[in-house]
Amino acid sequence: CRESLRTGVFRDHVSGGGAIPASNALKPYIADLFKTETFNLKQQFSSRNLIVSLDETTDPEGRYVCALMFTHVTSDEKGRLKSFVAMTYYERTTIDHAKIARLVLDTLNIYSIPYENVSAFCSDNVAYMLKAFRDVLSAILPNGIHLACLARVMNLVCKDYLEPFSAIQK
Repeated sequence: CRESLRTGVFRDHVSGGGAIPASNALKPYIADLFKTETFNLKQQFSSRNLIVSLDETTDPEGRYVCALMFTHVTSDEKGRLKSFVAMTYYERTTIDHAKIARLVLDTLNIYSIPYENVSAFCSDNVAYMLKAFRDVLSAILPNGIHLACLARVMNLVCKDYLEPFSAIQK
């Protein structure tokens, strides 16, 4: 284990060694850091066209966890799109199209993003995501279109393609 710490990421990005501070030592700085980062993100998002991506799963306690990510439609100096995770949302019981739409709109408001700056809403094809866009978000995001998550679509296609070969895979 110690040898692995001397190579790779640690060797390339950590210098000087030292102990990692305990969480209680960091608590006094978290609120100020959050305010600063939120302000910086608001500045970056305020005048840019964005793609809003949303993915959900469940945590070990069975709560729904949604990660909302903003991606700049314009690229950086190296030609790459920039992405920022904006908010994570926990729902204890159920999740539906109204809660998804509310999460997206609340997050856009928190970061002062004009609705007309959203170019696309990217999610998987689960029914409540499609309904959130079709019934709510499409009326509020005038320039937004819905994009199905290509990774999920490819997963489904590959599953169907490989189904006849299930005996070979065993």
